[in-house]
Amino acid sequence: MKVLLLPHRFGPHGQGGVETWAAILRRALQARGHEVVLLTRDDRPGPGVVGTLTEEQRHGRIWWLRHRHGDGQRFADSWRDARLAPAIDSVVDAERPDIVHIGHPDGWGVLPLEAARVRGIPCVATLHDYKWLCARGQLVRDGAPCEGPEESACTACVSGQLGRGPVRAALGRRLGRILGPLDPPAPSIRARGRWRSRRDALTGALASCVLTAPSRYVAQWHSTRLGMPVEHLPNGVEGEFSSPVRAPGPVRIGFFGTDTPTKGLDRLLEVAARRPDVHFQIHGPPPGAPRANVTWFGPYPAAEATARMAGVDAIALPSQWAENAPYVALEARLAGRPLLVSALGGLPELVRDGVDGRVLPHDDPRAWVEALDQDALFELTAEAPPTADAMAARFEAVYDRASEPAASP
Repeated sequence: MKVLLLPHRFGPHGQGGVETWAAILRRALQARGHEVVLLTRDDRPGPGVVGTLTEEQRHGRIWWLRHRHGDGQRFADSWRDARLAPAIDSVVDAERPDIVHIGHPDGWGVLPLEAARVRGIPCVATLHDYKWLCARGQLVRDGAPCEGPEESACTACVSGQLGRGPVRAALGRRLGRILGPLDPPAPSIRARGRWRSRRDALTGALASCVLTAPSRYVAQWHSTRLGMPVEHLPNGVEGEFSSPVRAPGPVRIGFFGTDTPTKGLDRLLEVAARRPDVHFQIHGPPPGAPRANVTWFGPYPAAEATARMAGVDAIALPSQWAENAPYVALEARLAGRPLLVSALGGLPELVRDGVDGRVLPHDDPRAWVEALDQDALFELTAEAPPTADAMAARFEAVYDRASEPAASP
């Protein structure tokens, strides 16, 4: 089978959960005898003509389509940028895939799904976050989890984008950081119409796809709001499961990720301030303020994640948004490390509370402080995560189902 796989970014130009998933799935499908062609966005800074295609041969074909977030000239470009359509069409026509599998709508919007539909090519969409229904993607408003989507709340949340386009909206947010909070104008009738257009276009495009999500939570959330079935298909990870011996000394808690506010690093540092007997290793963000019990290791190559995780006693994911099934959690399990996770989204599904980790309130630092008791923490034993091959095998079944002729009415 020939699969055209569309992550919104890909390494080495982009590094994140969806990019990791795409790379792992690509290799696992290839190992099972499938041909996988990547179409992804080149969103590196610098000059370049929007919509330009570049072909690369790297363990199979990769098509890079020039498009950056700042290239959008209006809100509609976030979900239907007509400048990209000719390039997307040309790749679909040249490759003639059996399946089009989209991993994220950022930059693509509806275009790949429309290109597949008019050519009679079956589609699969994997829902890694909430971007299909939430223009911000994480269901967070004013720093707190949001139930969404609801027209009044959503249009107020992204009023800058709806009224001014993404570039001017970003400038407005920067001005707000300088001058202080600015009261956003009430969304106009036109702005509400733009929000509805995005919602209707994206949900309509998904209606032609078989839908999957890596966590039960995100699958159910979308199924309820879309009125469509969404299959829970867990992410898989490469590598051998291990359980290294813990070193003597103070408890060592690792954080792996970015300093994006929704990742909760600030909350973890609050905990560190209240537990001077526990040592915290911060991997990913640039070095912060020095503290006696906090060591900053800075950014790291993705390939080093599990090796670095072997140097701590547990991995903390104090997320402030309803995450799906982040690869950091799977990598921690592969490294034999228990997890301390927020009780949001799909994170609790990755932990047997009190067995191989702890599920803790996302907004209660005291509960995190108390969870770092050495004796209780050292009793936790990690379980091996799903394998990449198991994930690929399940996607094979999804592709076969998507390819079946539709039943006659």
